[in-house]
Order: sequence, then structure tokens, then C-alpha cells
Amino acid sequence: MQSVEISQRSNYYDATPITAFDQNAIELYGLRIASTVTAHEICDPNVAQTSAQLILQRGLYIRNLYEFKLSWEYCLLEPMDLVTLTDANLGLDNVAVRIIEVQEDGDGLLSITAEEFPGGTATAVAYPVQTNNNVLPFNRTAMPASVNAPVIFEPPASLAGATPQIWIALSGGSGGLVDPNWGGANVWASLDGASYVAIGQVSAPARQGVLAAALPAYSRVNPDLTDTLSVNLAESGGALASTTAAAAAQAVTLMIVGGEFMTYETATLTGANAYQLTGLYRGLYGSGAVAHAIGASVARLDGAIFKYALPNSYIGQPLYLKFQSFNIFGGGLQDLSDCTAYTFSPAGGGSADPVAAQLASGLQTDLGQASDAVAIADDFGTVGAGAVIDAIDLGAVG
Repeated sequence: MQSVEISQRSNYYDATPITAFDQNAIELYGLRIASTVTAHEICDPNVAQTSAQLILQRGLYIRNLYEFKLSWEYCLLEPMDLVTLTDANLGLDNVAVRIIEVQEDGDGLLSITAEEFPGGTATAVAYPVQTNNNVLPFNRTAMPASVNAPVIFEPPASLAGATPQIWIALSGGSGGLVDPNWGGANVWASLDGASYVAIGQVSAPARQGVLAAALPAYSRVNPDLTDTLSVNLAESGGALASTTAAAAAQAVTLMIVGGEFMTYETATLTGANAYQLTGLYRGLYGSGAVAHAIGASVARLDGAIFKYALPNSYIGQPLYLKFQSFNIFGGGLQDLSDCTAYTFSPAGGGSADPVAAQLASGLQTDLGQASDAVAIADDFGTVGAGAVIDAIDLGAVG
């Protein structure tokens, strides 16, 4: 039995198997199933039925190959020509074969490879084909919505593993609502806004949205048990779940709100994809617990976040990013020229501070005499300017 998988046009381009079988061969040798041939370029079941039948007939009736040598007087023979073979030792008497390969050997002779040619195997009867029709339409080529405004940021060194990176929260939708047909996006980058290279692919929507209410600044000790973080994740269809206080303290529910990293303990559903988050741990990773206005971007930092390690040549340069959406079947790919270009200038903030990195590595920490030239330097910021970004424990005094 031979199957051909096609994209059936009359059934919303659904992947449809078309089968052909030879009952006489099944009765003689038993049912043997050949590997399915994928031919999504075929959209008509009737064409697929003929193709499957021809493939089946070739597999059943064209079994033998013949190799023989001829002199150059037969140089006009070429593949697809029919010739006859006679060989008493093989029991061949004017048996028709089709040439499939002609080569010149080292002795100057023509090495011919031919296959047997039983009549009728190159034609097939056009049988009517019965196929399935979906009750619900699934158009595998339907165009998805473009991406929502992405959340693009540089993670701190403690999150990026001391490697400069950019992280991107991405989902698809329009008018503030998620597109259920959005399956992901190809990510493209450019330094000049004209020539783009593919740098990865997003295959699942991130849980992103906006603030539904303003969030004030916070200057006391975590956790923040006073303020409530109101978020609307309708544009991505995102859902949030509560966790324990210990898990929140360990950044299990890490989010980015504006440019601030924070976590939450309790998520209370207030509407469709709308939540009030309490038990907040604010200003994590030195981001600062600042105020955020209504409509600020929000993203839950989980496995759906796209992470890209920055080449050194990209740091400090305006980076143009495009996100080429495709649907849940992997089809309906947007034209890259129709995608919006988003600009982001990475500063390489994911790199570890050099002094902190050297101390943490366990390498030599004797930087020499005070009068020596500076070999390594670090800027830990202004005293009192904000939260601690790097902490170096030099041991107990004495």
C-alpha cells in the first residue's frame, strides 16, 4: 500500500493522506505498507490518487536492474530510451528495458544501467477519490496578525550569565486582543535597517500586556505588601498563577514592568486575562522600585522569552529588529517587507563588572602596588544612587 500526503485545497489545505493498493499483491504476499510520500505541492485528491497509483505500480512491477556495456557505435542511446535484451543465461529473450543511466568507463566503453519495462506501469486508471471534509474550517495558509509591540530589554549579568544579551517578549494580536491563529515569529536583525539576517525563532507567545493602573514607587524593605500591581494580558492571552512567599522571594514569578524587575506572590483574576498581583518584591537586580504609569509594558519572564547573545559588534549600535509572524500550522508567513522594524540600542549591560568577575572567578586578586599602572578598573556607580548591583565580600576584618 502506498500513501501520498497532500494539502487538500477543498478542505482548507488540510494535510490529507491519499492511498493506493493492489489487492492481488496483498493476497499473494500480504499487506506491506510503504513509506508515506509527502507532496504538499499537490492540492487535488484526484491528482494525488493517480500519483500514488503510479508510485505503487513502480514499486510492485519494476524490480530488476540490468547493467551492460556497449561500444561507442551506440553513443546515441540516452536515459528513457527503450531497448531489448537477449541473454540465454538469464532467460532473457528480447525483453524490453528502459535505460536510466549512461556512463563512460575507463576502457572507453559505455556502461549502461537499465530497469525492466513491464507495459502498463506508466499509466493509471483515474478512480474517484473520497476525502474528509472538516466541519470547522482550518485554513493552513491563513495570515496571522502582526506581533504586538514587543518588550525588548537587556537582562543584568546575574540573569544573563555574564554574557551580553537582549531578551524579547513577543506575542501576536491586534486591537489589544490575542490572535489565536498566531503561532510564532522568525526574528531578524539588521545594523543598517536594510539588510536583515535571521537570528532565531519564537515558537510560543510570551505572557505580555500592559499596566491597568499606575504603580507608585517603593522605598522600603521587600516585600511590598501595600501596593497592588494591576495587569491586563489580553493582547497575548496570558494567564498567571499564585505562588508561595518563599518562591516569590526566590524570583520564581519574575516579571519586568517598564524597566523594573519584580516578582509577586498572589495573582487574583479580575477579568478576562486581567489580574491584580500582590505580595510584590520590587526593584530586583538593581533595577530600582520606581513609579510606573498606566499602560506601561508588562511581561512575565519564563521559557517563552526569546534570548539572543549579542555579538560584540552589535553593542552600542542601533539594532533594527523585525518579527515575521506565521500561523499555528507554520504557514501564512508574513512578507518581511511588511513587518515593522523596532529599534533597540544595546549597551552590553549583561556583562559582569570586571573587578567583580575577576574576584568571583578565583583568579589572582593581587592587583600590584598602588603606584603601578591601572590594570583593571570598574565603575560601581555613585554612592547612594540606587540599589546595589554588585556585592563583593572581602572576608572578615582581621
